[in-house]
Amino acid sequence: RGVQIELALSRLKGLIKHQNRTLRIWGISATIGNLMEALEVLLGRDADEHNAVIVRSQQNKRIDVHTVLPDHIETLPWAGHIGLKLLPDILRIIRNAQTTLVFTNTRAMAEIWYHALLDQDPALAGIMAMHHGSLSAEVREWVEEHLHSGQLKAVICTSSLDLGVDFRPVDTVIQIGSPKGVARFTQRAGRSGHAPGAVSTIYFIPTHALELMEISAIREAIATGVVEKRDPQVMCFDVLLQFLADRLDVAGRQLAGQFALHFAADFNVVQVPITAQHDLVIARQARVAHDLFLDLGREDIDATNDQHVVGTAGDLADAAEGARRR
Repeated sequence: RGVQIELALSRLKGLIKHQNRTLRIWGISATIGNLMEALEVLLGRDADEHNAVIVRSQQNKRIDVHTVLPDHIETLPWAGHIGLKLLPDILRIIRNAQTTLVFTNTRAMAEIWYHALLDQDPALAGIMAMHHGSLSAEVREWVEEHLHSGQLKAVICTSSLDLGVDFRPVDTVIQIGSPKGVARFTQRAGRSGHAPGAVSTIYFIPTHALELMEISAIREAIATGVVEKRDPQVMCFDVLLQFLADRLDVAGRQLAGQFALHFAADFNVVQVPITAQHDLVIARQARVAHDLFLDLGREDIDATNDQHVVGTAGDLADAAEGARRR
């Protein structure tokens, strides 16, 4: 999605440039360690550095991190568990909070924890819900609406509620298992106390003993303001070609080379030599890939995607042709 946004911004900049106008672009994040590189990705390599500004808040966000431990630390396993031994502790946290988001790292874990909590406390039926990418859009929207209105006591979720959400009733977050990074942990903690000056409260539930070292490192990182860098995606030919094929369809199948010129300064394709000859190759092969994919069924397209096709335009066209023959 990030690469698609880059390509869309590149196209907008190309359209605006011909009208002697400028495009004002804003990017907002609290959990990126390499801000200057992120700025370059957002604005493109042809951006005027004199017009690029990074605005930082002078207010330090307070995050209270609590680690939930068993009564006897030696009972904590070394590996291979999902933390269900601490189920009574999680129920106690949920009961004492107004609204709680319980983050898991996988959809399967979300399902297991949802049913385990419901089995342990049937009174949660109707006031506890689940949210992850495998649920229908209608179900997810229902959960989000009821979170906003404060009608839910708890929601068991995955990264589907990590970003871009503001649920004011949420005052407590629980993270089950390693968050796999400081940025993700901080982002999830920020779902609680999501207001200026408010305190974010997060409880960490270790699933095994080695995760105690991880939470110790995360605590230190938060205290010192350290966040890991996010490496940008570069040379994403597959996404570029899908974008060009879509433009062909929308624009009445004009030459893709006309659009490719707008992406010459785009970060994720900047290493591709955009010449007139190369434009024609991209246009021809993207057109072939586009036409082939129009003839494919849903199963064929999924099978092609499973091959993780990344490379030249010809690779995409070859993959589409192979899927059609199957």
